[in-house]
Amino acid sequence: MSFYGRYNQYQKRTPAQVKQDPNLVIRIEAIASESSLNEETRNFVNSLHDFCKKNGGLTEKQLAAFSKVESRFSPQEKVKLKNWEQEYKSKYFEDAKIIASYYSTKNFFRFEAEGILNDEDYVPSASRWRKMSENHYAQKILEETKRDPKFPNDSMVQVRSTVGKDPASRFLKKLKNRLGFVIETNLAASSPVNGGKRYQILPMGHATPVFLEERHIMKPNKNGVSTS
Repeated sequence: MSFYGRYNQYQKRTPAQVKQDPNLVIRIEAIASESSLNEETRNFVNSLHDFCKKNGGLTEKQLAAFSKVESRFSPQEKVKLKNWEQEYKSKYFEDAKIIASYYSTKNFFRFEAEGILNDEDYVPSASRWRKMSENHYAQKILEETKRDPKFPNDSMVQVRSTVGKDPASRFLKKLKNRLGFVIETNLAASSPVNGGKRYQILPMGHATPVFLEERHIMKPNKNGVSTS
């Protein structure tokens, strides 16, 4: 459960004395108008605004929680945020697309992945970006995506006879030993494993290409076939 969810549950269980402050509504409205608020924080700030207008102030815990949010929008923090946005766009923008493509099919960092893939102006927070990009899985995705392919465009390859033994590649079982031609190698990896680099292959006898990982293809040998 998020901080705000735990906080709201606490408030329902524990009545507290309201600290009166006529300036709080103005301060809360200023934060609520910030365009960079995520949906959860915006909902939280709006709930504080409603409470404050109704009761003339906030409880001690509400005020502490609001002050934590408010501090992120001080002049000093805004400078830090601007610097981070510039750093992200100059150093991490392209890597972010690759990593976001991987996380778009996972249950982790889904919010950030959707923002990166669907909004060119979206910038994840520095802390979320570090957690999203510095783990082993993300680093392996980048490594496999960026390394040189073993099989260049237009080269002939053969689908390995072992393809289809794991659930992720079971649909490719009918292509084992099939010969084909490499169409594209500049694709984002989808598996954080050795040989996870993705290829677009046109199998012989097929009208449409398929996507395979490098671990699923090899140089042609005498067992290669051109049709089913």
